[in-house]
Amino acid sequence: MILINQQGLFCHILKIEIVIVSEREEVQMKEKIEKLYTLYEQKMYRLAYGIVHNEAQAEDIVQESFIKIFSHIDKIEKAESVEMKRWILNIVKNEAIDYYRRNKRHLKLDNAMKLEQLEVKKDNVDDRLQEIIREEYIQLIFDELSVKDKKILRYRLIYELSTAETADMLGISQEAVRQRYARAKRRAKELIGGKSDE
Repeated sequence: MILINQQGLFCHILKIEIVIVSEREEVQMKEKIEKLYTLYEQKMYRLAYGIVHNEAQAEDIVQESFIKIFSHIDKIEKAESVEMKRWILNIVKNEAIDYYRRNKRHLKLDNAMKLEQLEVKKDNVDDRLQEIIREEYIQLIFDELSVKDKKILRYRLIYELSTAETADMLGISQEAVRQRYARAKRRAKELIGGKSDE
């Protein structure tokens, strides 16, 4: 009888300890989530917006990215580390690129429908056609660039990352980013038909 009481008491104490540990872990998890949000939300939004150029979609991308990040919250050790920043921005970049690709398909259909419906004013049609031509021209230029040049231009111009953020994403020095960026701009300018600054 005494043995059973001791086991019952031991089990009760063990349950209390598990609850206390769980509450402590929950508090730590909430603190991690808040820290990640504070550190990265704006960077994530800028990166997403730089790809999709749509505020609502950029917000959705950030939300979806946080869901993916939080599913691994127990594995996150140092929120401020370069590796963590790179991992988080890669999640956002991939999520945004997926959104962009889906939008591009829908945009082509929308553009075709809009052109059919835009018999209202010739100026509106001309402006939209100019924009479409510009977008397609930029894509043609990007297609001619090397993978390194495309990546550096995309990070700096489209995603609007700083030199330091680009260096983190690519795992290279800031000086290497500056040199690659200057070289990529020079090549793009040559493709457009402008004179190189060399």
